[in-house]
Amino acid sequence: MKDIFPVSTPAPCPCTFAHSSILVLCLLGLTGCGQEPDRRFAVFPVDGQLLVDGQPAVGAVVTFHPQGSELIDVVTTATVRDDGHFVPSQADGAVGLPEGPYKLTVVWDDGGSDRFKGRYANPDQPIGEVDVQPSINLLAPIKLSTSVP
Repeated sequence: MKDIFPVSTPAPCPCTFAHSSILVLCLLGLTGCGQEPDRRFAVFPVDGQLLVDGQPAVGAVVTFHPQGSELIDVVTTATVRDDGHFVPSQADGAVGLPEGPYKLTVVWDDGGSDRFKGRYANPDQPIGEVDVQPSINLLAPIKLSTSVP
């Protein structure tokens, strides 16, 4: 039988145990040079929908502002798709959000200006709030208007 993906065997490494130990210690030393440890948080699926005047707000950007002290620097965004749904994703590609409370804001760029004129961009006056749970989080549709109240 012929291999589909040929595998080559690398030549044995001439390194000794002492060389390997020194290399490992050097690498460990570099990781602790005055930097805080890399904190990883589990993320949980979040799916929402944004409608403006009854239509999907295609291209609008929803921002999730964390309210928990551990997540205060983890601001995440989601872009609204053609069907109006949005799903937040992390910088490393993980889809979802860490557990905890968030305030939501939205900006809808229209070639350099916000179609909402900043009305929904202030986290102190959010368009909504969500408390992400360690499960699948389906948000109720968010319904906004372009007209000024």
